[in-house]
Amino acid sequence: MSDRAITDLVAAVTDGEYVDWPAAEVRLASSQNHRLGTRLKALSHLNDTSRTHAPSQLSSRRMPWMLEANHPLAIVVVALGAVGEAAAWSAGASRLAILLVVLLTYAGAAAFLDLSATDRRARALALSYWCIAAAFSSTGRVWAAQHASPSWWINVAVLVRPEAFFAACLWQFAREFPLVSHFSRLDRICVGAARAALVLGIVLFAANLLPALAPASAVIAAVAPLQRLTPRNGEREAPPALRARARGSSSTRSRGRSGRLRSK
Repeated sequence: MSDRAITDLVAAVTDGEYVDWPAAEVRLASSQNHRLGTRLKALSHLNDTSRTHAPSQLSSRRMPWMLEANHPLAIVVVALGAVGEAAAWSAGASRLAILLVVLLTYAGAAAFLDLSATDRRARALALSYWCIAAAFSSTGRVWAAQHASPSWWINVAVLVRPEAFFAACLWQFAREFPLVSHFSRLDRICVGAARAALVLGIVLFAANLLPALAPASAVIAAVAPLQRLTPRNGEREAPPALRARARGSSSTRSRGRSGRLRSK
């Protein structure tokens, strides 16, 4: 068993969480780790709190750091989208009313869970709701970028996609609720699926942010199917500032190629 797994086992015992000891003992390769596992097992049986208290009162509130970083980002994105959709609605875009209602519904449920959360299960579910609300905030953010004064941060906010980590949030929630014994087969499946979903979320997040960070990159065309603002996917076009930067980079590359051909 790796040092990371030993650390997880110690954390599970000290937090009073359920451990699948037969599965954990199989993974204790060295004799030193086996002795440590035997002591931890004895400690878990002696610890009455693991029997008399619900794990929800003992588990740590912290989720994986990538999800923790996505949490405040999703809240900011949802707030900006709500402001944009409310402003568009007041300006006569009545079709955005339903988007705003759905956004506020999920955001309200997420805020309630965040305020009352005592463990990772509630926080993972709250972040899942924030991700859903962020998906409904896209139109409002695009409207705000099109009608506000040009600013780099609002253009970046249009391209940020916290919902890219929605699957990872759901797998994190599935691992915590219903209660799963640590080191069991189901626990290992959830851990692997959560890590795969995190990798997928990173790819989607970076693909949507790339036009703002590197508009002249040749990779943009390759990742266009992964971008929500790609016109072929039925989304609104990117804000004018980003379109202008993209056209400028394309014309610069065209002039460079023409110059090289003439020099030849």
